[in-house]
Amino acid sequence: MKKIRMPGKLAHVLAFVLALLLTLTLTMTCLTWQVNRVLTDADMHRAVYLDSRVTDAQMARIQARVEEIAREHPFQVETVMDIVNEDAVKAFNSEANAWWMGLMQPDPVLEAPAFDASDVEAAVREDAVFLENTPSTHYRTVARDDIAYEVGVAVNKAVLPVRADVLSIVMPKVLEKIDLPVYMGYLAMAPWACLGVSAVLALLLVLVMIRRLSKAGLYIGAAMMASALCVAGLGVMLYLIGVTGMIAELSMLLALQVSLLTKQIALQAGVYVAAALILGGGLIALHQADMNRLGKARRSIDA
Repeated sequence: MKKIRMPGKLAHVLAFVLALLLTLTLTMTCLTWQVNRVLTDADMHRAVYLDSRVTDAQMARIQARVEEIAREHPFQVETVMDIVNEDAVKAFNSEANAWWMGLMQPDPVLEAPAFDASDVEAAVREDAVFLENTPSTHYRTVARDDIAYEVGVAVNKAVLPVRADVLSIVMPKVLEKIDLPVYMGYLAMAPWACLGVSAVLALLLVLVMIRRLSKAGLYIGAAMMASALCVAGLGVMLYLIGVTGMIAELSMLLALQVSLLTKQIALQAGVYVAAALILGGGLIALHQADMNRLGKARRSIDA
């Protein structure tokens, strides 16, 4: 019977190094893909912004502020809330989402959007409670400056918890020193570059283990499973750190949005982890089956 040839020790050492590199590049493929989603996936962010849980929290915050203003300058809360309704807040959410997503694109609009409260002013000036409790000489000033303006600020803070005005000041200085669109282009290519390098490393493993292809499957499978564990471990670490809780100390609304966004990221990362574990485990199982056949062949030779 023909002698069974196996890869040498040097081949195994080289394969081990290649498997470590493959683990790194596969992990980076997943991570850079998720970073790209966070920075460029407008649809994912829009889904978070328009989520009913976010909108409900925003509306509660806005109504509480409107009621507070109504105690200072009497008017019917319904007069304002009929204008600053869920549809209006969702529309402003979409506008705010488009604005900040565009900051890292060519020709960004640096000035943050502001909620148009002109309709609020007009409605308040026709409100019976307002007219009854406000001197006629102050109708316009109070309706515009003390009510409509403050309602606009409340909507802005609810939709853009982070100080958008500060971001509008900082971004021009950043853009003067860093060409963000160029770097965003590089970042967009990063997952594909990592995936390409991973494919090359897998091919090199096949060539190194050409005498026994199931060994190549063992190393590739081990790298895939190790990468899955790295991604899962990073997710668990971030969860234990409690990033959302830290953000909640600054803004509960922002923390809610980050929580929903994290779930979106975790879902796709979870699909990668599951796929890598299944495929990697399958390759290792194929190697084990091949080794069992090899053992039977050796025993038949000895016999």
